[in-house]
Amino acid sequence: MTRKIFRKCLFTGLVFVMGLLQPASVSAQNTGLYSNRLDTLSFGERFAIKTNAFDWLILTPNIGFEFDLANRNWSKWTIGVYGRYNPNTRHPRVTYNVYDIKEVRAELRKYWRTPKYFAYYVGIYGSYDDYQIKFARNGYKGKGWMGGVSLGFAKRLYAYRNGSNVDFELGLNVGAMYTQDQKFHRDTEADRYVYEPKKDWHLLNYPVVNDLSMTFIYRFGPGIKDRYRKRSVVDDAYRRRINERELAREREARERQIRHDSIQVAKQEAKALKEQQKKEEAEAKAQLKAEKKAAKEQLKAEKAAQKAEAKRLKANKDYVERDEGRESVKLTKEEKKAQKAAEKAAKKAEKESTKAQLKANKEAAKAAKAAEKEAAKEAKAAAKRNR
Repeated sequence: MTRKIFRKCLFTGLVFVMGLLQPASVSAQNTGLYSNRLDTLSFGERFAIKTNAFDWLILTPNIGFEFDLANRNWSKWTIGVYGRYNPNTRHPRVTYNVYDIKEVRAELRKYWRTPKYFAYYVGIYGSYDDYQIKFARNGYKGKGWMGGVSLGFAKRLYAYRNGSNVDFELGLNVGAMYTQDQKFHRDTEADRYVYEPKKDWHLLNYPVVNDLSMTFIYRFGPGIKDRYRKRSVVDDAYRRRINERELAREREARERQIRHDSIQVAKQEAKALKEQQKKEEAEAKAQLKAEKKAAKEQLKAEKAAQKAEAKRLKANKDYVERDEGRESVKLTKEEKKAQKAAEKAAKKAEKESTKAQLKANKEAAKAAKAAEKEAAKEAKAAAKRNR
């Protein structure tokens, strides 16, 4: 019977502990869980479930609950309740050692967090116990009230991806006990326990260890790493996070502005280049038109000159002296007039051609200068925007 009870309790304890230590979605390397929530805890995240592995080793099922009194992760105060129950075991024979206990305990704690993610705590507790314990020649059976101090430390073991955590705690509860008990011993011959008369309620004159804690704590919110910190550290972290977010927003806005400016500059450069090309095409057309006009005027002048020359030849033909011995031919007034008109028309055509050429050159130089000035202005504006 004893072996069956031992196996049952051991199996139950191992299943519970392994269920805490080996969750399906645990990430032990994830140290940034809930780091973006620097101070506020929801109501559910303030709860924690705990169980003492030492009590399971001595075959005592137990469970506890802990609750943060404030919804800020820099709050250091918690309240908890804890219960353990090892029922009256039955054995085929009277055993030397006896450990039967029923206990309910309430506890108030204050935590201090270290930079290395350890948390130390000191607290006060009160409990009610119904016990029968014997590990020596004599044992004690009774009930009583206990009160005292608790102290220990905790450290995070695992972090769940959903934000929950598993912490491990080592601690000790020591205090005074006000009890009503009776002493007993084992009678091996009669195979029974012999009880002495029950004592009245009295205060024990020595300290009593209430609990040795090797506890696994499942927290529904942030673990020790993100709890019980100094308020100044939390505020500094909050300000640092806000500054980082603001800098990230400014950097993103600056990058967007730079991209927008570069696009605008590219568009303006393309527009300026297009306008310059249009101006160059217009200037080329104007120059070609001027050249055509000059060629036309020149052709007209040449035709006038040829016409004048034909008139002159005709006049020469009509008025040339037929005397072969005469050394020169006298020109009539009409021939001189035709010759002057031809020379005047040739000079006028040459002058018009030169004037049209100069005008076309001036317009081309003016357009080129305006295009250079506009390009310099656009480049200066783009440089100013990039700064």
